[in-house]
Amino acid sequence: MVILDLGISDKETMYIGKIITYWSAIENEIFLQSVANFENIETLPKELKNLQFTSLKLYWKEFIIDKTENEIIKNVLNKQFEEIEKVKDIRDAIAHSFWEWSSDNLSQIKTIRVRKDKIISLTFTVDDLENFFIKIAEMYTNIKCPNGITDIFSDVIKKGYSEPSRMALSRITNHKISTDWNIIN
Repeated sequence: MVILDLGISDKETMYIGKIITYWSAIENEIFLQSVANFENIETLPKELKNLQFTSLKLYWKEFIIDKTENEIIKNVLNKQFEEIEKVKDIRDAIAHSFWEWSSDNLSQIKTIRVRKDKIISLTFTVDDLENFFIKIAEMYTNIKCPNGITDIFSDVIKKGYSEPSRMALSRITNHKISTDWNIIN
């Protein structure tokens, strides 16, 4: 079997994958928060059945964030909503573009895509991808745990220690995937 190299390094690929994975987690968490008060699928509004992220996000803002009584949580979630608005085009470029590189600058990779009769191109270094991943991961954490460490500990208290993370469980059981975490130095 022959596999052509795309010119995207393993480290760049890892950060691209992490960005996509965490963005998916953001969309999932927003969906879960939005459907939490519905008892069955028949009662879901159309914005939650279609699963277009734009509609879902606007529903989340209007019916979850804006109706949150706790001002601290409301402020945290509003900030995340604003951040999503700011970075969505970058995420879309990472997720929906063709990647290329140039021998003129080996430190950079470029996305290219067409949207509404325009060619859109963004350039990234591995540090750009890492920083963007950290931003997306922080957004997810703030959406899932708007009370910060308090939410994290209350989740552990509710579940107890019976549900360790996948990473922890793989290391405790010495599973073959236990070395798959933190492979990039």
